[in-house]
Amino acid sequence: MKKMIRIMCILCLLVLCGCTKDYDRNDIRDYVKDSCGISDFKVSSEPQEMHSDEDEYTDYLWTVTEGNGRVFHVLDNYHWGMEALTNSLACDREYVMLKELFADTSHDMLYLYEEEWEGMLNTQIRGDYSNRRQLHLLADELKELLAQNREGTGVFYDFRCMHPYRSIGDYEIKDADAYGRARQPQDVDISEGDTNYLLLCLDHRYENMNEYTKEETAAALENYPRRLAYLDQESGTYVFYDDLVESRMGYGISFACLYEILKQAGFDPSGSPAHYTVSAPDGTVYEFSYDFIENDAYYYLRNGEKTDTGYYFYNHFHYRKVEEMFGVSVRAAYQLEEQ
Repeated sequence: MKKMIRIMCILCLLVLCGCTKDYDRNDIRDYVKDSCGISDFKVSSEPQEMHSDEDEYTDYLWTVTEGNGRVFHVLDNYHWGMEALTNSLACDREYVMLKELFADTSHDMLYLYEEEWEGMLNTQIRGDYSNRRQLHLLADELKELLAQNREGTGVFYDFRCMHPYRSIGDYEIKDADAYGRARQPQDVDISEGDTNYLLLCLDHRYENMNEYTKEETAAALENYPRRLAYLDQESGTYVFYDDLVESRMGYGISFACLYEILKQAGFDPSGSPAHYTVSAPDGTVYEFSYDFIENDAYYYLRNGEKTDTGYYFYNHFHYRKVEEMFGVSVRAAYQLEEQ
């Protein structure tokens, strides 16, 4: 019994103390050699104590100066993990190198995003695009920059799609952002972002969906699980639309997509996909608009009365809601496979 009590006390002490290691200057020197692959550098004599709002632990920031004058940092970061206090090392050398590379090269559409946390630098190359052509121009400009990347710096990039409904309050719909990490021009790959941009355009029925050919659209939707189909009353089977999809994030059927569904189902919506009025079979009059936002929440009008969509970033409906309002049965491809 006493032995068991001693074991329990030791276990409790281990949990309270955590799995931490005290790093000294020599440890930091070894870490830099192994992780950065350099040998000509100096480490500060003592670290600087750092405190953040995220946790109550004291972290330690070491300053490293290379022989070429470059200065970066190594952070001894304490945090809670796996039910015990632990610490780990991280350095910002690659982010510092990216900042230098960006300063030494010319660019038109690209810009450098940078932030600092506990003395550590975080940098990223960004670019904003509003159409397919701009997305490809951003990729080309990044490739030109990487062609001058003589030190082989890891470049983190994010091409942000600035579509009309990107921001709703503090929430951002980043479905078509193209991002990655590259060292050489051939590492830049925006194919996934290009496809996601098409899917976003189809979701909200943006005019930019015309930037893609019918063949490109068909290829993108061939095995796409969120492609939409309607129930054909005569055959009793679901038939896929040519270019209608639900939200890639699973939010459902957008206001604009519902407009097309109702139009093809024989309803007569008055207006545009972005703002329209339509009568349901039971005589209820609905009005939908992307302009109907109050306190960062979407709503629609049901016989002139405001009806909240349920979530502050929702401008979509679940397929059951569409069937409830209009009697139109719509399903996504993955839902049909589950039946």
